[in-house]
Amino acid sequence: MGDLLPGLAIGDTSAVDRGLVQAMRDTSLSHLVAVSGANCAVVVGIVVGLISLVRGGVWAKLIGGTLALAGFVVLVTPEPSIIRAAIMAVIVLIFLALDKPLKGIPVLGMTVLIILAANPWMALDFAFALSVLASGGILLLVGPLSDLLGTVAPRWLAVVVAIPIAAQVACQPVLILLNPVVPVWSVVANALAAPAAPLATILGMLVCVTGPLLPPVADALAWAAWWPSAFIAFLGRFFASLPLVTVPFASGLPGVLLMVGVAWGSVAFFLLRHPAQRRWRRLTGAIAAFSLVAVWLGYFLPGTLAAASIPKEWVIAQCDVGQGDALVIRSGGRTVLIDTGKYPEKLSSCLSFLGVRHLDLAIISSL
Repeated sequence: MGDLLPGLAIGDTSAVDRGLVQAMRDTSLSHLVAVSGANCAVVVGIVVGLISLVRGGVWAKLIGGTLALAGFVVLVTPEPSIIRAAIMAVIVLIFLALDKPLKGIPVLGMTVLIILAANPWMALDFAFALSVLASGGILLLVGPLSDLLGTVAPRWLAVVVAIPIAAQVACQPVLILLNPVVPVWSVVANALAAPAAPLATILGMLVCVTGPLLPPVADALAWAAWWPSAFIAFLGRFFASLPLVTVPFASGLPGVLLMVGVAWGSVAFFLLRHPAQRRWRRLTGAIAAFSLVAVWLGYFLPGTLAAASIPKEWVIAQCDVGQGDALVIRSGGRTVLIDTGKYPEKLSSCLSFLGVRHLDLAIISSL
């Protein structure tokens, strides 16, 4: 049950068995299997707090926090969520050192621009997209959701519940592309795991720091860290064992659009019904409209532009069919296909993309 501890602390998931991984995925706790961007905030908070105890200045906090983040990223390897959180933390530290006002969404936007400018291929990384969406959802929705839930629950409980709701709502349309199901117990599981996760993370990182220097202290800390990490694993297995864990949902682009309407529309509906949240009406409408347009363009525009770039008088084309080759040659009004590869759906998609409706000759080579 404590096998999650190395992953929570430094991202080492080698001890986590497949059954637990699947249980955590089914209950939307998979971000707690390995180290996530939230750990960056924990590291910065600890370092800045220690520097404050010794009466260090603002610039000392900036330098200390940045160096701690750099060491942490090297230790756990630069995963997308870690890179996003680390850059956001550095931007926040810089603004605080300069005594400049800052807000969460502009910081997140600046972070995304920096990352994509350095590596545009990150735009195709699901982990990066989910990290950004979760952060944006929390920054935008936790406040109004907490106010709304605070009318029927204590404030602290409203905040605890609002955080997983905000993250789940923001990420679910993209998660549909990875697995077309809706997790039933995700909000409850994440709300219960919320207090244990930072505790396990902090104690786990202290084990790594004290291990080479004070082994007995490290052993005591590891024993203490076992309990919260075991509790998180218990939550994953318990909720995954319930009769109704996930609900099937539409897949592909229809599923994404439907989930945008269901998830984001539901949140907007409840927020806008509350008198105190009327100021969010235009913002939620604009976000919904922009998201629908972005999803539609993101799905259709790349293929449309790529198809428009094909010369009308093309002679030879190489199809990407995974493992293997597929060469299409066109000359004198006739079309010849040489080899097919192992995946017929990839070949069919390529031929359709090239505008090939009829083959005059197919040649299958052999070794």
